[in-house]
Amino acid sequence: MEKTIIHDPGEIRRLSASARRHGESIGLVTTMGALHEGHLSLVRRATDENDTVVVSIFVNPMQFDDQNDLAAYPKTLSADADAAFSAGANIVFAPSVEHIYPDGFSTFVDMTGPSERLCGSSRPSHFKGVLTVVAKLFGICAPDRAYFGEKDAQQLAIVKKMADELSIPVEVVGCPTIREADGLAMSSRNARLSADERAAALCLYKSLAETRTLFDAGEKDARKLTAHLADGIEATPLARLDYATIVDPLTFEPPIGRPARPGDLLMLAAYIGDVRLIDNMKLQAPLILASASPRRTEILAAHGHKHVVIPADADETIADDSPLTPAEVTIYLAELKADTVLGNLDPKDWPDGCRVLGVDTIVYKDRIIGKPVDEADALSILRSLKNGVHEVISGACLIHAVPDNGQAGGGDDEAGGRFRVTERHSFADITTIRLGDYTDEEILAYVRANPPYDKSGSYAIQSEWGRHVLELCGDIENVIGLPYQRLSTYL
Repeated sequence: MEKTIIHDPGEIRRLSASARRHGESIGLVTTMGALHEGHLSLVRRATDENDTVVVSIFVNPMQFDDQNDLAAYPKTLSADADAAFSAGANIVFAPSVEHIYPDGFSTFVDMTGPSERLCGSSRPSHFKGVLTVVAKLFGICAPDRAYFGEKDAQQLAIVKKMADELSIPVEVVGCPTIREADGLAMSSRNARLSADERAAALCLYKSLAETRTLFDAGEKDARKLTAHLADGIEATPLARLDYATIVDPLTFEPPIGRPARPGDLLMLAAYIGDVRLIDNMKLQAPLILASASPRRTEILAAHGHKHVVIPADADETIADDSPLTPAEVTIYLAELKADTVLGNLDPKDWPDGCRVLGVDTIVYKDRIIGKPVDEADALSILRSLKNGVHEVISGACLIHAVPDNGQAGGGDDEAGGRFRVTERHSFADITTIRLGDYTDEEILAYVRANPPYDKSGSYAIQSEWGRHVLELCGDIENVIGLPYQRLSTYL
């Protein structure tokens, strides 16, 4: 489909109907423009999962309580369209206010309960405006899936609730918060911060991260955690706290009469100067990596994921006549590792539950290439990979589990009657690599200086061998051994 900007809702409806007649799926990313990497990550996710991707750009006046805030909101349609198309969108839908709210418009979507708290309390008409425009965009674009960032956790939850309760046939997909290198959550509003305000804005991320670290260290008293969360904002001169709280992710009510627990959300809103910013983090159960790989540990640690290593003692033999594809092999082995570790855990050691991550990585070029058994095998493998293209495939399985306590049947699965599995996510990610030319002498020098006997394919891309990589398509961390880009959606 030719990339195009459309203003008329009728034209979008016709294109949507045509796509459905041809059996094509439609993904929608709703935005107010001023696109940044956070928005573009949604577009790329939508592109991966749908045949046609629509990005709507509409600065919705209904969700602004402050008209000065509306007037100051950046409007950059041409640059936004270029960015959306570069990220994979087929259509940019940019209706006018008159298209969305014609003269005499008097029908609105509102919600009680979770929409009345936090941002709904601070900005009383905000979510009424959000739900009304999102319902209209769902009706106009008729998407199969719609993508929203988890930074706006309350918005994501109420949009999901609206779609469910109004029987709108769309899957609402939450996507991870995208952050700047220093941790600040990406937002179109960040562009309005002065240099001093930009530095002060880091107090949101720091307060969230420090409070989650406190929880990870064993503090479960919700009042103490909330106070710690607020202290980080109130100690920052340019910041003014709107709210700091811990809430249930469905009701958005604070924990009353119970401790904080995995799954609860740390929620913050603060004014930095005149700019209102929001951010959140989920409290997680302890993470167990079912692998002794130091490279996987390094990637998790680099992304801020504290974890425990418990290697899986499992038979990873795959029969030569197995009908599994290479990707299916990695998923099978990742699931085997995660299930093995979970089955050996004692629930008394994990009273709040746990998350178990199994990962397996292979190299594929006409056949599955595993780890070399000796120097001659490493030489043979690297010879076979030169001047050609191969795939690095990593399978991952992330299991969320809680002690069973005799309540089996409430989740998706059981693990030996000891834990109840509440979530299970399995997938494979593929990165394509083209290697250049090199000599046997270079191979031997590399192998002897960097023993590759724990590496599928006999090399580490992050080592000096990386200089032989001519082209890489996909996630480089997947090549190192952890498909983090995709995995981050579930962690």
